[in-house]
Amino acid sequence: LEKGVVPWRKPWNNNGIAVNWKTQKAYRGINAFIMEPGEYATMKQILKAGGRIKREEIKNFHIVVYWLWIDNEEEETDEKKKFAVPLYYKVWEINQCTGIESKRKDETYQH
Repeated sequence: LEKGVVPWRKPWNNNGIAVNWKTQKAYRGINAFIMEPGEYATMKQILKAGGRIKREEIKNFHIVVYWLWIDNEEEETDEKKKFAVPLYYKVWEINQCTGIESKRKDETYQH
């Protein structure tokens, strides 16, 4: 390490977790527990990439939950408060679609 060389490489990959298809970022929080491993995309992402959701899979979507944090300042007391609003959106696993390829890269390392 003193020479600036890292003697190890990451031996794991993200194939066992749920990730966003476009960004390949892993879902966090409650989404990591409620979603099965795979690549998920919103309808907008699927259509923009030139894909289509299979007709029989339209109703078989998954829910992704996130929190929108809002800062609120009360006029009378000039007190700042922060609160969260839960929101969600629908996603489909890319195997439920046509015209979309997986973006996952299977990397192997020589140790």
